[in-house]
Amino acid sequence: MSKFLKLGKKSMAVILSVLMLLPFMFSGALAANLIDESLLYPDGIVTEEKYYTVTRGITEKYVVLNNISKDNQIKNYIFEVDLKNEDLSIVAGYNKCDINPTDYGMLTLPEQVDYAEKNLGVNVVAGVNGGCYNTRTGEPFGLLIMDGKKLHNYDNDIHNAFFAILNDGTAVIRRHGERTDDVKEAISGKDHLVKNGVYLNIQDNSVHPRTAVGIKEDGTVVFMVCDGRQSPDSCGMTLKELAHTMMALGCVDVLSLDGGGSSTLMTQREALSDTQIRNTPCYGFARPIGTSLLVCTSAKPTNEFDHIAFSETEYIVYPLHTIAIDYVGCDENGFKANVPTGKLVVEDESYGSLKGSTFYAKDKEGTVNLNYVVNGEVIDSVPVTITKEADSFVDKGIKNLIRMIGNIIEMFKFVVRKITGLFA
Repeated sequence: MSKFLKLGKKSMAVILSVLMLLPFMFSGALAANLIDESLLYPDGIVTEEKYYTVTRGITEKYVVLNNISKDNQIKNYIFEVDLKNEDLSIVAGYNKCDINPTDYGMLTLPEQVDYAEKNLGVNVVAGVNGGCYNTRTGEPFGLLIMDGKKLHNYDNDIHNAFFAILNDGTAVIRRHGERTDDVKEAISGKDHLVKNGVYLNIQDNSVHPRTAVGIKEDGTVVFMVCDGRQSPDSCGMTLKELAHTMMALGCVDVLSLDGGGSSTLMTQREALSDTQIRNTPCYGFARPIGTSLLVCTSAKPTNEFDHIAFSETEYIVYPLHTIAIDYVGCDENGFKANVPTGKLVVEDESYGSLKGSTFYAKDKEGTVNLNYVVNGEVIDSVPVTITKEADSFVDKGIKNLIRMIGNIIEMFKFVVRKITGLFA
């Protein structure tokens, strides 16, 4: 039986490795310089980048990393919050977000978002899972402050730092024992990875899904979740890799939060009506968690058209293939607004043509802009890249198969660990 299991594991590893290499057969990296590759961990490279707008002051990023050997793919989901925008705020959440210090419990991130909007009267447009917690009761480990009320104090030395929003609206990462009398919102994290731009050399080489929060020198707050335990689709990170990835995103202070099955990131992209989970939690579903960090906006719809939001910031298509160009109109705050009467026009028809909102690519590689034209004036545009070498264009069925197999393997490992623990 043990020989069969070993053979099965080896065979599965070979199959998954081959599947993982398929994207690179189509070659790759159409990067938008959303991350400073020179500051990544050794051997780390960027293979894909995308960005989206959530609302004014919040940018979402999707960054895929790998190494030179192409055997350490990591999918990273990021959003950055400009706290200089007075419409934006960050709040701590837990359970039903009713600021009841004895009402501990566990709810998924989408559920916490719903309760925050109901019980706190806020409009949540982004969020991540928070700190560690008692998995039986949901009681948080470490500090929890909501709206200036300390609902839980320090209780565990390994959770040695906390992320806080001060009364003046700025963000800080402080060590336990430092002042909290000026804090409005706070949750404890796990490891203080980077302080004043210096990696603190945390000794932990384990690889897991990760969640982190960081602060740039200008005060911008960066949230990131990396998928893991889904090798080879997304392998996860060590704490060192996490720290250097956050530094490559511009952070000078970084705190790791709860990871593993808890790692979840949500955003509500502009013109959409609700938040959606962007990453793939390692067990295939959003796990109930104790605490969260939620980003809210007080901006209201103006109903005045400001710009067009395309579903992608760059479309990728093979020569002689077609692709649908989806778009909606937005006001200045990212709420849906009517698009002025006009039409999409191909800037250079030697690359292709449009029928309605479908682009028909010709047998010519390169990048061409699709312009939305109103009364002869271009009011917005989006690039379309026609290429035979686009890792973004790999058959989605293959990617989904890789992800599904990875999830099954990780779930199997999880069950085995639980059963083994019963007889330990």
